[in-house]
Amino acid sequence: MFLKQIVPCNLLNRASASFLPKSEYSLITGFSNEVSLFSILNGEELLHYAGAKISKFPIHCCLATVGNDSYVVSGSETNEVFVWSLKSGELLEKIGFKDDDSFICDVDYNEASNCLACCGPNKSCRSYVTSLAKVNK
Repeated sequence: MFLKQIVPCNLLNRASASFLPKSEYSLITGFSNEVSLFSILNGEELLHYAGAKISKFPIHCCLATVGNDSYVVSGSETNEVFVWSLKSGELLEKIGFKDDDSFICDVDYNEASNCLACCGPNKSCRSYVTSLAKVNK
């Protein structure tokens, strides 16, 4: 068998998970309006990122790294993208898209181009050059 459960966690009502590159942590979204940072070594929940509405649909999140700063980025059922400080959990930016009645179900960040991609179930996909480098300034 190729898969082995490394941490016995009871993660009910979770929507998606992504590993943080070159680390021992995972970002996990839940159907209770939360994004959480977990240790993959012991299953401990380390930090919550609040604000995004995640209750009916799987919403994905990602890590955005700009220089020495890291951010958690997530879509939301409110058609918004949320940006939090990875270290503190502080909400730094909320980007709203009011041009349709859909929601943001997937996000990804490309450090080389400082570009954020957002997709929704209404077949929309948007790419934006971000201001993440300026968020903490």
